[in-house]
Amino acid sequence: MKIALIRRRFSPTGGAERYLERLAEELQKQSIEIELWCESWSNRTSAIQNIRTIDSRNPWEFAEKIQKIKKNVDLRFALDRVPGVEIYRAGDGLHASWMNNRALYSPFLGRIQNLIRQKNRMMEALDQAIYQSPALQLVIANSTMVSKEIQKKYHFPAEKIAVVANGIPTQTFQTGDREKGRFAMQTAPEAYVILLVGAGKERKGHHFLRKAYRQMHSKAELWIIDSPPPTEIQNIYAAADLFVLPTIYDPFANVTLEALTAGNPVITTRHNGAHEIIQNGVQGWIMDRADDIPQLCRHLENFSDPQVRAPFSKAAAELGARYTIEKNVTETLKALAPLWR
Repeated sequence: MKIALIRRRFSPTGGAERYLERLAEELQKQSIEIELWCESWSNRTSAIQNIRTIDSRNPWEFAEKIQKIKKNVDLRFALDRVPGVEIYRAGDGLHASWMNNRALYSPFLGRIQNLIRQKNRMMEALDQAIYQSPALQLVIANSTMVSKEIQKKYHFPAEKIAVVANGIPTQTFQTGDREKGRFAMQTAPEAYVILLVGAGKERKGHHFLRKAYRQMHSKAELWIIDSPPPTEIQNIYAAADLFVLPTIYDPFANVTLEALTAGNPVITTRHNGAHEIIQNGVQGWIMDRADDIPQLCRHLENFSDPQVRAPFSKAAAELGARYTIEKNVTETLKALAPLWR
């Protein structure tokens, strides 16, 4: 058995890439030969040694060139939008869902941005081509939310979709240093710190959190990390008291797992597929709408009390610890197994 793993831009430090590396390692233990098809690759010690590079200028051209490669493998497993493959991991969800939610929260400007950007039409066309391809045998979605979106939008059969939640290197986020984090951020030990980690301020809902924060009566510090922080990211999580992600679309935000594993109670929205693993009032709170500022402000105020945070923090750490990258790969392998029996 020979499988091509497809990822347009490959960096060993990315979450999808860590997953791909672990998956390749486990597949090779089962005597399955692996090729990586990508635009570029950061050379280092890796489980993947057989690399095919494809020169492209955009996702559409990359997908076209992949489709023209003479098939010398048994299965093609894409982690990017590539029609015509046998296995597709829909880690980025549906582009149409992102655009619908953008228009929901910004009816005028959001709709204009959806229309004028050529990339939006490209990504939607790629999604449509993927799910209409007769070659597609299995879709791996990282949340039930995304699975339902695929079924509804493209009438794709549910029996061909496996839901496998994301996983992270949990030990990294269990060992953050609170003092180092606070020192790096120049924050007092006793301060109440609210954290958001995520680039893309519109999609991640930065402005909703900022607005709620400005309405708080309790004293707090707000950290929004959308670029490399002054210390390791696990120290930032360790230094925070509450994690907030009022996103308007995230198939399954890895930062949710990172925050939980670090012991941060989490406030997020139903537009984040990761909300499916959180129990309201146990590890945090799920908001129906990202722009419910009064509700968000109440949560921020409530969690300013360390005694309120304590049981949430314990439950969050216990939950996050279960979502390891090893578990993710094991469940992915179970989903793949029928294709080579």
